[in-house]
Parts: sequence; structure tokens; C-alpha cells
Amino acid sequence: MIRQQMESRVCLADEPRRLQQVFSSLSAKIEHDDRGSQIRLTLPPDSCAICSGSCTMEIRESRSMTPCPMGTRVARLKLLLATLSPENPSSVLQQASSVTLSPALVERLHASVLQRTGASFSVNIPPVALAARAAWIFGAKVGVFLASDEISAANPPGAPELVFVHLDGKAWQQGTAEAMEQWISWCQRAGSALWVSAPDMPLNSASSPAKAGWGRVSRQVAARVAKARERHWTGWLSTQAKSRLLEVCEANAMFDK
Repeated sequence: MIRQQMESRVCLADEPRRLQQVFSSLSAKIEHDDRGSQIRLTLPPDSCAICSGSCTMEIRESRSMTPCPMGTRVARLKLLLATLSPENPSSVLQQASSVTLSPALVERLHASVLQRTGASFSVNIPPVALAARAAWIFGAKVGVFLASDEISAANPPGAPELVFVHLDGKAWQQGTAEAMEQWISWCQRAGSALWVSAPDMPLNSASSPAKAGWGRVSRQVAARVAKARERHWTGWLSTQAKSRLLEVCEANAMFDK
């Protein structure tokens, strides 16, 4: 009878829309006990009909506890928070939940989990806003990194299924292009999706050298720099890297919330 009652109730893990609603109500804090310090993620008590937000279920027949399916999502979100800010996970969670994503972008995240193909997204969107939702709503293993993090590019911690990379250097700089090729190579080998925080395009940058005081050489240099900045970040990759990129990132699909 108890088992039938449990089966008649719907777990939060089976309700994607409800998961999105609950996301903004999550809270995180550091707790200290005999086992050391750890992150506690709190769900609203009424969020899940199975575990009442505790992520564990009591089996009265055997007097034992069993994990709720929500446990996987909670664990993966906690791991992301611990990786980005082990001392203040609440600030990272608040940053992620403060950004509203369009239904199209949330759906694209879901497709990325299923098909392992990422996309480009605006620097106006914090990578953690995408990664946290991918972990919470779709139960994906995620990671957020700087493109210049060569150590992680060679072997990303946790072998994430979705990799969110912030292009923190200039796309035309040799080091940045080489680092991006490392990320592309790893994602292709691991079968992971690559999401890239694309640089902003300048507005009328080519017109600035026309101001008084600029010499001919300065105008020429500034014009070349402006033209370089207007080039899509994939334009600085090698032919081989571009070929690999097609497997892990739909780079021409640009999302801005």
C-alpha cells in the first residue's frame, strides 16, 4: 500500500517546468560537522511530493532510507557551486538564478544534453546561469571554465557532459586560439557539448580613429584591430579545429538570454 501511494505521487525530477520554477527558490550554505565542511542545498518543503525537499525517502516496511531521484540533480548542482566558489556557494547560486533565460534557450540546453552539441552565447549571460540550469533541470554533469585554463582544457575535472567556456582573451591572440583548440579537442574526444561565451562585437569601432590627433599610421592600425574584432571567434581556429568544432558546438547559433 505504501509503495502504491509513493508511486501515485509525482517526483519533482519528473516535472521539468516545476524544476524551473523551484530553481529560483533554492538556497545554498556551508555547513560544518565532524565530516568537515560541505554545501547544503535547501529545497522548498513543498517542492517534491516524494521527498518533501529532503532528497531521501523513508521505506517504512524495511525501516530504511532510499535516495529520491532528485538526489542526482542536487549533487551535480552542489558540485558546480563547490567548484566555482567553495567558500560562498550562495553568491554563485544567486548569480545564476538572477538571470532569466528564454524558453528557446532552456530547450536548447535540453537538446544539448541529449545530442551533446553546444552553441555560442552572449557575454551578457553568466556561464553559471546556463550550467546551473543544465544540472538542475536536466541532471547533466557540467563545468564552467575560462578558456585560458590550459590545465582544465587538457583534462576537465569531473569529465563534464556540457562544458561552458568563457572566452576571456582576445580571439585574435595566438594563445586564445590555441586554448580554444584544446577545449574543442577534449570535447570531441569525450563526446561532450561545448558552449562558448562569445565576445561582444564593437559598435562603430572603425570610426573612432577619425578623431582629431590620430595620424595615418594610427588610423590604419586601429582599422586593422577593428576588423579583427569584428571577425567571429571561430575565424581564428585552424582548419582541423573547425572540423572538430562541428561535432561539439553549433557555433553560429548565438543566444542572448
